[in-house]
Amino acid sequence: MKKIIIVGIAATTIGIVSFKVARKKPFTDTDYTECITKINSKWGEPCEKCETYVGNKRDFSETYTIYLKNECTEKVDIKCCVQEKDKNTGWRCFYRPNLAPKDTLVVYACKSAKGKYLKWVRKAGDNEIILPTDEEVKKDFKE
Repeated sequence: MKKIIIVGIAATTIGIVSFKVARKKPFTDTDYTECITKINSKWGEPCEKCETYVGNKRDFSETYTIYLKNECTEKVDIKCCVQEKDKNTGWRCFYRPNLAPKDTLVVYACKSAKGKYLKWVRKAGDNEIILPTDEEVKKDFKE
């Protein structure tokens, strides 16, 4: 009788472990957006691309820089847009194909009011997933 109970407990345990393993998402269902993490952000950092002047001096007081890192083991394509203060420009967008594992992407806004950003990520080269154009982002994410 004791052998039957022990075998029953062992079979139940193996069944539960097998069920949990089988329920894990297959690799093809990876949400690549989760691969990209914000590792840092800074206000007022000098930016060579920002042409804002106060008098004769360059002014970086409203720059917002974001550092994003690929935490996955595969290359990804990323589109990231940082909100600009100017309602006419709306968003400053960046596209980086083939961002390697552990690599970082630096994106910025020259004049940011709120430090908002958007990101879209797909497995590198997966052209079935269409990333939005800059124009679509500016149209669809007006404030």
